[in-house]
Amino acid sequence: MHGRGCRVLVALTRGHFEFRTQPQSVGQSLEIQHLDPPPAVLLGRPPSRALAPLGTGRGGFNRRRSHLCKIPQHVAQSDVTRPLCRCKFVPVILIDDTLLSTEVFDRRFCCDLKACKGACCVEGESGAPLEPEELAEVAKAFEVVKDRLKPESLAVIEREGLYVVDVDGDHVTPIVDGKECVYATFDEDGTAKCSFEQAHLEGKLAWRKPISCHLYPIRLTALKDLTAVNYHRWPICDGALSCGAGLDLSVLRFCKDALIRKFGQPWYDAACEAELQWRQVQAQRNKNGESSAP
Repeated sequence: MHGRGCRVLVALTRGHFEFRTQPQSVGQSLEIQHLDPPPAVLLGRPPSRALAPLGTGRGGFNRRRSHLCKIPQHVAQSDVTRPLCRCKFVPVILIDDTLLSTEVFDRRFCCDLKACKGACCVEGESGAPLEPEELAEVAKAFEVVKDRLKPESLAVIEREGLYVVDVDGDHVTPIVDGKECVYATFDEDGTAKCSFEQAHLEGKLAWRKPISCHLYPIRLTALKDLTAVNYHRWPICDGALSCGAGLDLSVLRFCKDALIRKFGQPWYDAACEAELQWRQVQAQRNKNGESSAP
């Protein structure tokens, strides 16, 4: 869905200009000629003003204007791109086959269970997304954690199964009465915790928990040829923003273990190097009196 203030992911890769909204996607690709193979890291800043019209006919990769691109005027004036004129753009970094939002560098984050009481295990419209290869892990882990689960959770699992398919056709964990994940447990003070993770920390499970949970507040979005790695803002995590600010801990650093688990150590090392370069670029812009906000 487009609209004022909507954050748009802009990617230049493999001869296509792709734009996606977060979390929904437009699903539109526009061919661009004369696009060299993309560099390993793009530190360009997409324009904060309207995209259209930057030029007519087929355009190329403009390296002198912060990696801007030109698009056909008839496309720029179409119904597809017109809403982009009111959008706010987020710079992205291209690492291997991923597009990493620079918000992952700019935002500070550290979970504060005392503040949120594990609300991410309770709030939301559906359960935790599961990768295809995680379905077997859930089945094995259930035998380890089932004695920890509430009777209500076990009843849902008995009725619906260990995982269900949501409206988008993806596998997710079931939830209890539209609220908590069936695999959530609760401390005496009402703090929700993941039974999988608790068993893992006790040495009873090799698998920790769904990667979608482990990565949060990072969310992954599958693009045509790439995976977008985005920061997701959720009001229930406002306490984590304050905690992260106090520790000066970026989302990238907070999610270190999960990102290495998902993408590997070399990818994470490259992301850390990109973060360092990004901060240097932002510091120089601030020194020159330029705005550093995306």
